[in-house]
Amino acid sequence: MTLLAEPHASKVRRGIENPAIGVEKSDRLAGLKPSLAETREAQKEWGEGSEVRNPAEATSLRLVSQVEAVVNSTRQNKAELEDALFVMCDALQVAPPGGQFVDDFAHPEMLRFLSEFLFVPYSKELRERLSELQRGLRERDTNFIRVRGLGKSGIYPGRALSYRSAHYVIENQEPFFLTENSAIQEREQSGWSELSDWTRHETRLAAALSCAPYGGFRPHLTGRVIDIPITVLDHLDRPKRLRVATEFARLAKGANVMRGFHTGGPKPEVGDFEFGDFRQYEAEARAIASRFRISDPLLLRTSTHLIKSGMLWASDGLAEDAYAALLMALEGSVLMLQRSSGGKSDRVKPSLARSALKDRFEAGEYFADEIESMLGWGGHRAQLVHPQVSVNWGWKPSAMAEDFYETHRLVRLLLLNVVTGLGFSDERADHYYRLSRE
Repeated sequence: MTLLAEPHASKVRRGIENPAIGVEKSDRLAGLKPSLAETREAQKEWGEGSEVRNPAEATSLRLVSQVEAVVNSTRQNKAELEDALFVMCDALQVAPPGGQFVDDFAHPEMLRFLSEFLFVPYSKELRERLSELQRGLRERDTNFIRVRGLGKSGIYPGRALSYRSAHYVIENQEPFFLTENSAIQEREQSGWSELSDWTRHETRLAAALSCAPYGGFRPHLTGRVIDIPITVLDHLDRPKRLRVATEFARLAKGANVMRGFHTGGPKPEVGDFEFGDFRQYEAEARAIASRFRISDPLLLRTSTHLIKSGMLWASDGLAEDAYAALLMALEGSVLMLQRSSGGKSDRVKPSLARSALKDRFEAGEYFADEIESMLGWGGHRAQLVHPQVSVNWGWKPSAMAEDFYETHRLVRLLLLNVVTGLGFSDERADHYYRLSRE
């Protein structure tokens, strides 16, 4: 079996134009309005009664037909699968997978999944054809690997890190999160929320990086995401799945289909990524990642507020919002501290929190006073979050950069201690942050 109107695969691999395709990526993906002559040419090929409206749509339909013929064949040939892969990459005008990945991508399930890259907006016929091609893929899917691109406003470890089902990797000087997730459990945990798309393992990994004694590491989770069903990668061993998933992200980014959450598409960023030496903080990061209970809603929400406070702090004009998010993370940390001491976690109880802090830290009394000044009546949270009460009592929203840094340090310490029982090992940590002597 040969692909329709396809040049020899070796020519495709060298990037020679495929005359059967001849569609620029920008035209195909952006869905630009075609000329009348182009529309008539497409209708001539597919019939006057067809709903095909432009050459981009016709090209994608043609390629989907070719992929269908290959993956549904009862006698599949490795060369044909490779040819289909390279023709598809040529149509998308992205560099094909590197030599070490070709055999991994030349697989029926891979091609089914990659065919989604061929989608052209507002094409009902193409959407139905793609849905039919991928139907079996979705019905068998229960787990998935998520690849999330990280933003340039963050600060990242300069080396790869792995904590069970969560992995931080660097490819071509670009950082990614790779997480292995259960689709069923993630849906149940999120309550089908449309406003948050972080998985529990992503939150766990980001919290582990954020809670380093030195608070300079700040992951920025973007909306550039691609979810790969585990069934697509079943033919690979587990370590290789992660490398192939990262290569998927490169292809998706090149084809401009790595979805941007509620943005209509990924946003280009300028500048370079910033990396730092994380080696001396790896022990704390591994401890919190290994003991982080992803089934604990309070821990997940507290960690989310801490992570987002760092993301907001790096965004121009959102420093006050960053501090407000951090104060919510502080409240969550205190509630977990109360819970671990045998108390309730429905609201902050100053006497219980003070007792728990004194039991755990040398400066527990000082921490309790600071927390009360931030979360108590007339504190920073009331000033920032409850403006009407602030006006009635004459409070003025007033916070300094130093307030954010000190609160951020305290939240990191409390989270690390509640999850792991550890304190800061950083030699720069002063006596205020030492654990209580037994």
